[in-house]
Amino acid sequence: MRRVLWIENKLLTFQFYFRIKNITFVFNSAFRLYMKNQSEKNQLIVRLLDQKRFWSYGMQDVVEVPDEILIEKTLLYLDIDDINLLFWLFPARKIKQVWLNRLVVQGDYYGRLNKFLAWMYFDIKKPESYLKRMESRYLKNIL
Repeated sequence: MRRVLWIENKLLTFQFYFRIKNITFVFNSAFRLYMKNQSEKNQLIVRLLDQKRFWSYGMQDVVEVPDEILIEKTLLYLDIDDINLLFWLFPARKIKQVWLNRLVVQGDYYGRLNKFLAWMYFDIKKPESYLKRMESRYLKNIL
């Protein structure tokens, strides 16, 4: 029997024996949930590969795509169903942070996409003013 611990989205397993069946069931279901998340991530990676979005990665490196890059590429190139899947896989806070750090800072290049994401997924009431504020904040930080 395995006991599963979650530490910063990493799955650690080690051998531990229990006599209580309920505890065993909880840990087994957590492991199944982790495996399902991995298959969903792989599904997103395959869709991005089909669109040739990982052209700079070797085939061995594609399996180890960092979460930030997977989030960024999914927001940029995949459709709404895949973005919804992304919000099921990752916390909204992490997705929003990647969105702010990688897409919003590019200004008008992704203007319409950023307005749509701000309004649809992040519940921002005035996306235009919010995006301007975030861009100016970013520019102040780098200067």
